[in-house]
Amino acid sequence: MRASFPFIFCVVVLLAINASTARTIFATQDNSAARAPTADDRGSNPAASDASPSSQEILERRLGEIRSKYHLEEVWIRVETSQGDFLETEFGGAGSSDGVMIGSLTKLVTGIAIAILIQQEKLSLQSKLGDLLDTYFKDRDKELDPSLREISIERLLSHTAGLRTNHSSDPVNGIDNSLVFRRLGINSTPFDYLVESGGDKSTGENGFVYSNLSYLLLGLVVEAVSGESYEKFCDEQIFKPAGISDASIPKLYQSIAPFAGWRLTVDQFDKIIGIFDINNPTVLTRETLRDTLLADFGASLGQKNNVHYTLGVFVKKSADGKSYFLSHNGIADFFRHQRTYYSYMEASYPGARWVFATSPAPKTGGKQIAAEVRQAVESALNRQQ
Repeated sequence: MRASFPFIFCVVVLLAINASTARTIFATQDNSAARAPTADDRGSNPAASDASPSSQEILERRLGEIRSKYHLEEVWIRVETSQGDFLETEFGGAGSSDGVMIGSLTKLVTGIAIAILIQQEKLSLQSKLGDLLDTYFKDRDKELDPSLREISIERLLSHTAGLRTNHSSDPVNGIDNSLVFRRLGINSTPFDYLVESGGDKSTGENGFVYSNLSYLLLGLVVEAVSGESYEKFCDEQIFKPAGISDASIPKLYQSIAPFAGWRLTVDQFDKIIGIFDINNPTVLTRETLRDTLLADFGASLGQKNNVHYTLGVFVKKSADGKSYFLSHNGIADFFRHQRTYYSYMEASYPGARWVFATSPAPKTGGKQIAAEVRQAVESALNRQQ
């Protein structure tokens, strides 16, 4: 059982078993989607045959090559530009209405929920867990560990809270989800997961350590501060305003809901990524995005120390601060005999954003797939073969 871990600045793509089943759309959001020309269309239309390949044709061809190379099966891809143009393609029997378990991309949803509470002035980046969760823990007959009391929201958002990492990152000390799940019942909650994992303590260190527990605790904060369940708060405050009506957390994923529990279509997740666009603010205001997404808090990461982690994404700003780049991946393979998924998102503001998903999740080759898919997307958008 692998826990999800990030690949910084890489795109991972999801391809398919049968290219003939692919569906591709290229349209603007203001118009109804137009079906991509098929080979039959071009054969019956000489003008279409002579035209240079369209963006969707280039993307489909390039992804088809990657699919064959890496033996990927069901695939979902959506690419959207800042002008509202989009490419949407499925391969291998996948459908655009299919829900995808997005794994650690769930952290984006949890991060946005926290940013909303900050925007509503119900907490701040410097709010401490001792003030936020003391009663929440006592109501569940548990004392908040002293090591957690001074941990701030900022440190949780940026993975600098001194919490245990995942087994895949640290096979010796990391949390082995398979062992935790054996001790949990079918109706277990994120609070139960926290206790059973033994992760309800901090080492006190403030360096960057990627930990699912940071976002699990943020999910508990959402419930404690809002007075609502995590799922209901996200539905009312994020999904409905974004035009998403059927996001869900399957029962089996309830105990890990705040860090890996959401099921969304790629189109729906694309709307979630759009919330981070400071030039077109929706759920979060420009001020909130400046103070949370673009504030450069937490550890400095990357070769040039110009990458930061917050709101569930890696953030890299340009030197002049006029543009920024976001990325993250997710894997859902927590439960034996359940379908596995790999997903990846990347966004440039201003510019294009995209999300990919594949099932079953590839066991290896993520970084190389990422590099090849990025090239494919860029070629399609620039109409370069």
